Amino acid sequence: MATLKNFILVALLFIFAFIYSIVLPLTLAKKKSKAADTYSNIHDFCLLGCGDNNVFCQDCTSTKGQDYYKTNTGEINLEKEKNLKDCVLTFWGFTHYILYSVLGFIAPKYALIFFLVGVGFELYEYKYHGFEDCSDIFWNLMGLITGTLVNQEWRK
Repeated sequence: MATLKNFILVALLFIFAFIYSIVLPLTLAKKKSKAADTYSNIHDFCLLGCGDNNVFCQDCTSTKGQDYYKTNTGEINLEKEKNLKDCVLTFWGFTHYILYSVLGFIAPKYALIFFLVGVGFELYEYKYHGFEDCSDIFWNLMGLITGTLVNQEWRK
């Protein structure tokens, strides 16, 4: 029975993630409201930057889609691009990490499936919206590893 509960919880998490990350931003963007701007500003916050001297991640923009920096009107948001150009971990990336940590903890034996679903989300964003960030796949993987390891320690 615990497996059915886990499955339902995982399904609800993915539904919530889809609504939160795809449906809600696109709906708010169409309204061109203050709420859309606030939502965007929260999620475009850089939590971990590269710095100029870090060879590993000098240009983090290469992982972001062609429309990643566009505004609701279709123009490039130069301030957003400037703030996130050297950002390794945005708030969006952090939400990926948290979600996948929870998934890895709840059902670690399905980690590969969760990882593939995450790749599918990024491919969907790439194909239909152009606002993908391939570094999200990295944060998904780090979250799965963290959640799985915490689950193993928890069970001891």
